[in-house]
Amino acid sequence: MSEEHHDPLNPSVFLTLEDVRRALALRDFDVLAAWQRMAPRPRPLQRPPDREGNAKPAGVLILLYPLNGVLTFVLT
Repeated sequence: MSEEHHDPLNPSVFLTLEDVRRALALRDFDVLAAWQRMAPRPRPLQRPPDREGNAKPAGVLILLYPLNGVLTFVLT
């Protein structure tokens, strides 16, 4: 990310499309570590033995669009 976009927790800092492109191109991205940071806590990492079935595969689709010069998305 560019120097002025260094703090993802600061709401006054905005990501650019180039920031998103660079993030998607990371080669050594640790998916499990990212998931653990975003998962609600407490969150068991393994399915309890008394629960039948398997976890459902899931994904995310995000629409990013410019609005007033800022990269924006909708949460639903």
